[in-house]
Amino acid sequence: MAQAAVLIAAAVVSAYSSVKAGNAKKKAADDQATILRENADATRAVSQRAAAEEKRNKELAYSRGLAVAAASGGGVDDPTVVNILSDINAEGQYRILSRLYSGESAALDMESQASIIQKEGRAARTAGKLKAASTLLSAYGSMGGGGFGKGWDGGSDGRLGGGGGAPSFGVQDSYNV
Repeated sequence: MAQAAVLIAAAVVSAYSSVKAGNAKKKAADDQATILRENADATRAVSQRAAAEEKRNKELAYSRGLAVAAASGGGVDDPTVVNILSDINAEGQYRILSRLYSGESAALDMESQASIIQKEGRAARTAGKLKAASTLLSAYGSMGGGGFGKGWDGGSDGRLGGGGGAPSFGVQDSYNV
């Protein structure tokens, strides 16, 4: 009797620690995912600020191009001036979009990692619960409880229905047509 109590106590402690470990892994994964998502938001903000700075630089370069064209005596509708200003505008737009893309791409990578980490945390929690259940069932089985190793009618050969083969459940075994 004392041996059974020790076995039960050990199984309960082991099961409890398995559940606690799984829950702790999930919490750690959730915390790590939260940090990654916050970093993704910060990365987006930094790239948006960099894009705004690129826009400012583009507008300054465009304005300077206009001023130089006007100071040279040429008109702003001169084809060369129009081409130069168009190139300045296109290069500036490319730089703006490049900054936004690189920030968004890095942020999406972080959010993807966060999702993976959270799934791993949920899997660890589930594994902890399954290990706990397995531990309890194993302890129960090792105590000889609940008919483990015996048939439903108490037979000792491990087959349903005692030693007489598989139960028929009221259905005939022959398929004679």
